[in-house]
Amino acid sequence: MARNLPDGAGPATVAVVGAATAAGSLVREALAAAGVPGPRVDLFGAGGGGAVLSEYAGEARLIQPPDRDEVGLHQVVFLCEVSAQAAAIAALAGPGCLVLDMTGVYAGPDGGPLVGSAAGPVRGGDAGLLPVAHPLSIVLADLLGPIDRALGLRGATAMILRPAADFGEAGIEELREQTVRLLRFERTPRDVFGGQLAFNAIPQARLPGDEADLDRRIAREVASLLGWPGGRLALRCVAVPVFHGHALSLRLDLASASTVDGVRAIFGAGGGVRLAAAGSKWTPLGAPEDRRTDVCEVVEDGLGGYWIWAIAGAAGRASAERAVSAAAALADLGVSEGKR
Repeated sequence: MARNLPDGAGPATVAVVGAATAAGSLVREALAAAGVPGPRVDLFGAGGGGAVLSEYAGEARLIQPPDRDEVGLHQVVFLCEVSAQAAAIAALAGPGCLVLDMTGVYAGPDGGPLVGSAAGPVRGGDAGLLPVAHPLSIVLADLLGPIDRALGLRGATAMILRPAADFGEAGIEELREQTVRLLRFERTPRDVFGGQLAFNAIPQARLPGDEADLDRRIAREVASLLGWPGGRLALRCVAVPVFHGHALSLRLDLASASTVDGVRAIFGAGGGVRLAAAGSKWTPLGAPEDRRTDVCEVVEDGLGGYWIWAIAGAAGRASAERAVSAAAALADLGVSEGKR
């Protein structure tokens, strides 16, 4: 049975901490799409100490400084930023306060059931602080899970090409500005990417911020989501100068003999992962606009394995959507069953 927060006078109030971050923006979108009423959602962010104008469900809203006591009045908290204030807020988790950690920092690898499985919301347990899988962990688990169940997967290697959209509106704007200024032979801004991304590629380890260990985090989370007793996935992430759409190159080492057609047939039933339509583009420019992954190519590698080339659209929404779904299963968010 799902863990439920103590009964109150009505639906739970929700706090989004780090509402202006890329993850926070996606959580806001997912909450609005789920039908969580605006009056029950408050926005917070570390910022410069003052309130910042933003929006929720098309209505103007203020992002307030994240006062720990004020955030603690909410029954559900989405933690979307890494800061000293956020660390203090993470400690609020417990009976009466469900905290969903979107950062991968505060709950840690053993912080509780990992939110993100395609099987549905978290079930069981009484942890007040739940880690939420990274969006790319969910995309990879959705791709590799059906293959593992059908043919067995001894191991996989992946290269993921990340777009500027992974870094929010700031990333998109910086890539645009870099491109324009380079064509004018002017100095480029480098606050988001720590270097020139336009006409370039930057490996994950060279990007600034708190995701230096992202490659290993994703590999660990995929193993958790798929119930693997040990690691079977090695991967590298690279930021590339495209605005939207992820490209994934995966090599599969299967436990059972198969064929190209046999592997392709696994994705023929539709759902979140499907075979790309005939004539579709095999590049991030042709990525689906919805939260879906298209398998574009399956080929033998000449060594007994297979290569898959896939394009993922709106991948960043994966964590936010499943975190909101889990919160709706564990607390009364005041939405109808049809919206969950």
